[in-house]
Amino acid sequence: MLSSMFGNAGTTAESVDAQTTADDLLEDLLQAAGNESQETNQRSASRSTDRSSITIEAASTSERGQRSIEGHLRDAGCGGVGTLTTRPPSVGNVYLLNIEDSPFTTDQIFARCMHCRLIREDSFESGFAFFAPATLQEEQV
Repeated sequence: MLSSMFGNAGTTAESVDAQTTADDLLEDLLQAAGNESQETNQRSASRSTDRSSITIEAASTSERGQRSIEGHLRDAGCGGVGTLTTRPPSVGNVYLLNIEDSPFTTDQIFARCMHCRLIREDSFESGFAFFAPATLQEEQV
């Protein structure tokens, strides 16, 4: 009865899954983020909009490697980074951020997740604050 009311939901979900992958969603988010106006950015420190890949792992060595989160940097500054991921990090938890082709002078940084919001199904925007300021490579003399 419900299937006649709403159609064949299983087939629709399967075709959507087949057409849309996590990489497609991240690509859409990266394009949307790139279209934002620079005037809306109220941060006074210099920021990098490098789109490096990032792996987010629990900071605790006993939990590291059990549940890593893959994503991309949205923006980066000396006080923290914004990320786009397919799974949400837990707000308030401390993580080890492993950044491929890092815009910083180091590729591993400990940070606390300060916020996370759902962009759409399987797409999350998160903000991480560093415990100590980091130096962007472009700031080095």
